[in-house]
Amino acid sequence: MGWKELIGDILFRCPMQFMWEALSEKGANVYLQEIWSKPSFSVFSAEYAGHAEDVFMLFGYSFLYPFLATDEDRDTTLRMIRTLADFAWEGKLPSLEDGSDWPKYSTSAGSPVVQQTDSGYSIEEPRDCELIRFLSSIIEGS
Repeated sequence: MGWKELIGDILFRCPMQFMWEALSEKGANVYLQEIWSKPSFSVFSAEYAGHAEDVFMLFGYSFLYPFLATDEDRDTTLRMIRTLADFAWEGKLPSLEDGSDWPKYSTSAGSPVVQQTDSGYSIEEPRDCELIRFLSSIIEGS
């Protein structure tokens, strides 16, 4: 793991994991998704999408400024909007690239994270946040 991944885990990924664990323990249905599709207009040097770049895609930036975006960006935008709308209206999620169903998170069983890539949705095992959890408990004094 590199420094970028470690900082990303400390600031974003692990706090989100702690939140979805807490929601699941309270009985909420939790589904995980991580955006990896990097927009062509990205200003970040990473090989995948930077923090908050999904917001531009989700709200149609690639259609508002078509001269800055590619057809792939527009396809990704439509996939994101369609996924969110179908889930909000009907509670349906698309199938993964291998044809399997989108997994629901379970605190007891854990769950892989669904990645949105340029080609669709695939599975990634979640990174371990136990070190971050341990350091957090030391900082909080518990």
